[in-house]
Amino acid sequence: MTLKYVALAGFVVTAGLTAPVARAAQAPPAQSPTAPVVVTVTLDERKVELSSTTLKPGPTTFKTTNVAKGTHTLKVESEKLDDAKAKKISQELPHDLKKDETGEMTIDLKPGTYNAICPIGLGAHKRKGMQQMFTVVAKKP
Repeated sequence: MTLKYVALAGFVVTAGLTAPVARAAQAPPAQSPTAPVVVTVTLDERKVELSSTTLKPGPTTFKTTNVAKGTHTLKVESEKLDDAKAKKISQELPHDLKKDETGEMTIDLKPGTYNAICPIGLGAHKRKGMQQMFTVVAKKP
């Protein structure tokens, strides 16, 4: 007597009996990294405006537009981080923005307080009011 084996949708049929076929373990689908939160920043004469001044920790893209007549840029500096051992954050757009130009930078924000400033003029723009404080609040457990 010969036995015939037929594989059907994950089962082996042997002389009318069925038994599950072991399948190779499949890796779970890769999870895509969390997309950065986008904060809109407007640089105007003597002010920096952020679309939100309370943010969550993690990757954050600062999409910046200069609507002022003069040239400006954006720099984000940590003032005080909740974790005293965390490295201070200080990041600036890669280039200055002329009127109606835009620029972006993404920063992995840690809980704490920050200042978004225009550093042009050796701090003169900051002293004239081109700064905005914001807070990054830790996620609740």
